[in-house]
Amino acid sequence: MQMYAQGKALCARKDIRDYFSECLIESDKLHDKAVDLLESKGIYTRSPYIDTPDQVYYVTKQNFMSGWIGKQRPLLSLEIANLYANLQRNALGANYLTGFSQVAKSKQVQQYMTRGKEIAAKHVQIFTTKLQKHQLPASTVWEDPVTDSTVAPFSDKLMLFQVTTTNSVGLAYYGTSISTTFRRDLAAIYVRLMGEIGKYIEDGGNLLIENGWMEEPPRMIDHDQLAKDGKM
Repeated sequence: MQMYAQGKALCARKDIRDYFSECLIESDKLHDKAVDLLESKGIYTRSPYIDTPDQVYYVTKQNFMSGWIGKQRPLLSLEIANLYANLQRNALGANYLTGFSQVAKSKQVQQYMTRGKEIAAKHVQIFTTKLQKHQLPASTVWEDPVTDSTVAPFSDKLMLFQVTTTNSVGLAYYGTSISTTFRRDLAAIYVRLMGEIGKYIEDGGNLLIENGWMEEPPRMIDHDQLAKDGKM
């Protein structure tokens, strides 16, 4: 839904804006169905929540943004929400990377998926530790084990493309988390994890290129190159 909203915001053509509006409506309905189904089965895991403030408070000291030295202030609602959401995404990612790693035909792709699984599991642990340090629940709904199937439902090309794409979206979520985080220690964690994910995405892109699987997006005209070619 967020990507469709962003897509609509970037479009000028009415037919394309109308298309993204339809995608948003369909995605919204699907989201509601998924949540309703989870709740009906008693397996919907709610994110941690805080008591509703009874008055407005104003920040009066600079240590509101500190986090490394001295007493750390309690987490803000947005900080909690982002820590938990990123925990959930990585837990889900670790599971599907586990599945992809055991069905990939290419040794390189298999090793790439295994590496991604280890990165996701490490990020889950980091976010879990932060939440538990503040006596907040950090359970996930993605704790069921992956099956033992070794039959690939998708091609290595599609699986690798899926992983690099979802990691790019995850990178954007980390950036969003930084923008809503005031504690320096949390911001530093996101920056460090973004560097790790960025390198992983780059290696995935190189793997796509090596196998001839990366389709080039539209690019602007290289007028300097055209001028050089015209003089030859």
